[in-house]
Amino acid sequence: VAIKGSTQLGNTATAVDGSYLLNEVPLGGDYTIVPQKTEDPINGVTTIDLVIIQKHILGLSTLKTPYQHIAADVDKSGHISTVDLIRLRKLILNMETTFPNGNTSWRFIDANYAFPPGQDPLKVTFPEAKNLNNFFSKEGRADFVGIKIGDVNMSAKPNSLVNTDGRTTNGELIVETNNQSFEAGEEISVEFSAEQVAQIQGFQFTLDFDRHLLQLLDTENGELPQWSDGNLGTADLTNGLISTSWDNKGENVQDGRRKLFKLRFKALRDAELATALTLKEAPTPAEAYNQAGELMQVLLKVNESIKQPGEGVHLYQNYPNPFSSETAIGFTVPKRMNAQIRIVDAAGRLVFQQAGNYEKGYNEVKVPEQSLPAQGLYYYQLSTDSFTATKRMIYTTRR
Repeated sequence: VAIKGSTQLGNTATAVDGSYLLNEVPLGGDYTIVPQKTEDPINGVTTIDLVIIQKHILGLSTLKTPYQHIAADVDKSGHISTVDLIRLRKLILNMETTFPNGNTSWRFIDANYAFPPGQDPLKVTFPEAKNLNNFFSKEGRADFVGIKIGDVNMSAKPNSLVNTDGRTTNGELIVETNNQSFEAGEEISVEFSAEQVAQIQGFQFTLDFDRHLLQLLDTENGELPQWSDGNLGTADLTNGLISTSWDNKGENVQDGRRKLFKLRFKALRDAELATALTLKEAPTPAEAYNQAGELMQVLLKVNESIKQPGEGVHLYQNYPNPFSSETAIGFTVPKRMNAQIRIVDAAGRLVFQQAGNYEKGYNEVKVPEQSLPAQGLYYYQLSTDSFTATKRMIYTTRR
C-alpha cells in the first residue's frame, strides 16, 4: 500500500488477512491511499478462465459482477474481446510474463464504491485509490476490493499463506501416446491423443521431455477445432518443457479418440519414450474441465507396443530412487541369456557396467554408492542381443 500526500509516508505491507495500519499520521494533511500488487501474474489464471470469458463474448453466458468484467479486461482496453483471450493464453503458456498496456497483476477498487446499475463497468471511472483530505480522525479507514486480472473464477491465492490443500477433481482426461525405442541421431514422431475430448470444455498441461535424450524439431496441429500454433507454448524448450492450453469455443467435437498434437524429435541418446516423457505442474498445471466446469485430472499414459523386439525382457525402475547408499536395478528375461547393465552420467560418461549370463525370470543388480562419482542424474541401460531399454535414476548424498 502506497501512501502519498502533503507529508510523504512511503509504503507499508498488509498483513496476511489484508489489513494494514499506519501509525503517527500527521493530522490535518491530505493523503491518498494507493494499493499495489504486481507480482505473480499467473496466480489463479487457467484455461477455465478462457472458457468463461469466451462464453461471455459469444453471449452464451455473462460475467455476473463488475469485478469479473475488470478481471476479464486483460489488455486494459476498456472492453472484453478475443484479444484478451489471446493475451491470457500466452500468459498461461508462459509465452508472456506480464499484462499488456500497463495492466498490473492486481487492481484495487474502493470497497465503498457502487457501480452504476445497468452500465458497462468498464465504461465508468471507478476509484482505484482513496483520498483522505484534511485528515483529523485517529481512526481513518480505507478498504479496497482486490481483483486478480485474468482470474474470472476467483481462484487466485492472495498470499502464500492461504490454505493450498489438494483440490477436488471430478474424473480424468488421459492423454496417450505409444512407447517407442529410439537410437541416437534418429528422428521420431510422437502423436498425443485422448478419448474424452468431446466431453470436456478445455484442458491444459506441461509436457516434460528429457532434454538429455530428445531435442524438439517441429510441432504439428491435431484434430481439435480452432487448434493452432498458439495452443502450444515453447518458451521453456531449454528446460525440456512444452505447455499446452485448449478450450472448446462452442464447436462440436466428434466422439472417440482425437489427435491433440504431434511432436517431432531428434534422439540424442539411445532410450525409449516411457523414460523420456512425463507431465509437470509448472509452468502450466495439468488440469481439464468437464461440461459443468468442474476440475478434472490430466494423466499421461505411454502405451507399450503390442510387439517389441526382445519380448519378455523388461527393465524396472531402480529402488529406492532417489537413493543415497545403495540401489537395486531389477529386470526380467524370458530364458537364460547374456545381458548387460550400464550406467552413464548426464554427460554420457560410462561410470558403471556389469555383464553376466542371467537366469530366466527376475534378476537384480546392486549398485553401491561407491560406484558413482558424484550426486546427480544418471541413466541406466539394460542390453541383450535383441532388446535395449533405458531409465533415469537420481543419486543424492546422505542427509
